[in-house]
Amino acid sequence: MSFLTTSDVTKLSILSKRLFFLWGSFPVIEFNQTRFSRRYQGTPASNTNVFLDHVLNSVLLRRINTVLTEFRVNANLKGMSVDHRFDLAILTVLTNGVRHMELNLGFAKYVLPTEFASKSITVLRLKGLQLDLCNLIQVCPLLRTLCLTSCVILQDIKFSSKTLTEIELHSCGVNFVKINVRIFTCFASMQVKKTLILVRLIDLSITKGAITDQWLEAQLPKMTSLERLRLEACNSLRKIKVCHEKLQILELYSCNGLVEVDIDTPQWRKMLSFFGHCKALKLICNTHKEVKIPELLRERLVSPLYDLQQLKIQIKSLEKINRDLVDGLLWLSPLPKTLHISSGSRSRLQMIIKFVYSDLIEEEEDKNPFCCVTKPIKCWKHHLKRLEIQSSDVSPKNGSSELQKYFLTNAKIPDPHCFSLGLK
Repeated sequence: MSFLTTSDVTKLSILSKRLFFLWGSFPVIEFNQTRFSRRYQGTPASNTNVFLDHVLNSVLLRRINTVLTEFRVNANLKGMSVDHRFDLAILTVLTNGVRHMELNLGFAKYVLPTEFASKSITVLRLKGLQLDLCNLIQVCPLLRTLCLTSCVILQDIKFSSKTLTEIELHSCGVNFVKINVRIFTCFASMQVKKTLILVRLIDLSITKGAITDQWLEAQLPKMTSLERLRLEACNSLRKIKVCHEKLQILELYSCNGLVEVDIDTPQWRKMLSFFGHCKALKLICNTHKEVKIPELLRERLVSPLYDLQQLKIQIKSLEKINRDLVDGLLWLSPLPKTLHISSGSRSRLQMIIKFVYSDLIEEEEDKNPFCCVTKPIKCWKHHLKRLEIQSSDVSPKNGSSELQKYFLTNAKIPDPHCFSLGLK
């Protein structure tokens, strides 16, 4: 019977007492008002009334010693806040030790019975209710996953739970949020009007959230354990700065207003592929080793930033801009228009390299026919028309002579006057 739908199980239980007994011990109860109402021609109000009678009668037929794994109700109780039949059905399944409960009541503002409490529920998904979230979590001590959609939260959210690992808020408005969980997801018009504090969080997902650059920059340092951040369709973001020591995964999807991202994290290499189609990218590192890619890996891997036009990198302990550093950066971004390298020290070592390419690439003969043979896009060494380097220090100790030789050899610029090196 576990392979049958709830509707088919109910029909078969009418045929014999044996099947009825099996139906009474079936671990899943599901009610869907839309399917149920197809058999009735009454008004919506009368259909709802008959449906609630059906829910209560079906639940009461269950054996009290049968442990339920799931209880799901999909109904439209718009305009209703209390119904004794539905309350009794909920309390009955709680007595039966239900572990997974889903109540989708449409856009209602239904209130759970005051006796609502469970030592067995681990997953709770609610839509169309008004509730005190903190109290709900206290009376369900084993709750691990909580999902609220279009719910009215009566009090500010402030709690800590050792068992609750994942919480989702869809289209729920609240003034103050301070929670201690491992995974937090919010969607659509979930609005925190005053304060959002997330403690012990490792995974944060925000979809269609009305968050700003300032909010994100202020909140990220507070999430000291954060390892994964996912932002989707957050169109209010413009220029964001991601500064975090433990962040490993950053995902940005369809944030249409986003034009610039500054990253300061040891895990930046794993995240570069997400910015392959950006126009400008700024990286902040402690040492040059953090951006060093071994040559053996360069031969096997595809450059992650093929479409990037402007790469700006700040290395805090930078002492010299040498050939190896520039060569590695030009592997990361193989076809840039501008490469800006600077240090974070007081001496403020800087170098700006500008690339100008030929407009008639297809008609010109390739100057490096044996380069980038297996690559999807030709690198900067092909069809380079002019190269300009501006540096705060053009002395040999800074590697300027070495870089000049590197570019003249690799770029094969036909006219030496097309290469310039000067002070910035």
